[in-house]
Amino acid sequence: MRAEAALYDCGRQVPPLKIRGLSDQTAWAVHLVEIADKDYYLYPGATARALDRYREFLDVPRCRPLSQEADVCNCQGCALDDVSLAREVLEHVLQVVPGRARAELRREVAGLDAEYREHTVPNPFPRRVHGRLW
Repeated sequence: MRAEAALYDCGRQVPPLKIRGLSDQTAWAVHLVEIADKDYYLYPGATARALDRYREFLDVPRCRPLSQEADVCNCQGCALDDVSLAREVLEHVLQVVPGRARAELRREVAGLDAEYREHTVPNPFPRRVHGRLW
């Protein structure tokens, strides 16, 4: 029981999960947001999974424009297979994570967004995410 409690000790600055491309401090800040957020679809590791899914989607041969998968399962483990939901999770975390962690995560996501825009075709029926078309 003590080992589990130590995992969530705020004084310990080692995140329980590494997030590829982000510093330990940013991963820790993201983890704190994930465990504290009760209003959105977050769980410990959701941001890492969303970033990995977004990278996987963009890391395919470029013989034709990319298109989003529409038919995915709605369970917590599979929901992030939908790249648009993965991006929505990243946008939500960007809205609530503090200061330097936000800037570092935003730089990472901005690079992926630029690649996404370059290799996808526009959606004629876009959805609004946090008040903006995505």
